[in-house]
Amino acid sequence: MRYLWGLLLGMMLMMSTTAASANDYGARGALQTPKPTLQEMLNFAIQDEYLAKAQYSAILDTFGKVRPFSNIVQAEGQHIAELQPLFNDRGLDVPSDESKPYVVNPQSLADAMKIGEQAEIDNIAMYEHFLRQPDVPEDVKAVFSRLLAASQRHLNAFRR
Repeated sequence: MRYLWGLLLGMMLMMSTTAASANDYGARGALQTPKPTLQEMLNFAIQDEYLAKAQYSAILDTFGKVRPFSNIVQAEGQHIAELQPLFNDRGLDVPSDESKPYVVNPQSLADAMKIGEQAEIDNIAMYEHFLRQPDVPEDVKAVFSRLLAASQRHLNAFRR
């Protein structure tokens, strides 16, 4: 019996650790950071773009070439490419893609659409949060603004 309680407690701790770290990644982490530094903004932004690309790729792997995922997954790669020079120009290392543990496997295409819609809602909120911060360099504002507009288009595609 003591073994079972220990096993149960260990599983609960592991689940709570995973849930906490999921809230520190990408848009969710950004939205929990009231005054992010420029490096934090860049890190959260690229994490969220990595996550969207990985999530949409996983959905395509499960359900085949379905729209709008088949179109949007390519755009996520372009978003990553737009963010990378912002790191390089500042002498910062581009974080590696560690998004796989955060990918959710939907049970249906309808669930996949809801996941996509929520991902874009979170992404939009993240970029709006960043653009409200003081002293964001103009080149960063320009990229964040373009990515915000793209996410708004993606959200509209999921809602259609």
